Amino acid sequence: MTEAQETEHGGPSVPQTRTARHR
Repeated sequence: MTEAQETEHGGPSVPQTRTARHR
């Protein structure tokens, strides 16, 4: 699963960090 998809799912571990990196 890619980081972008994880962000869309709300991030299983660190949604804040994933979203920050994605955007």
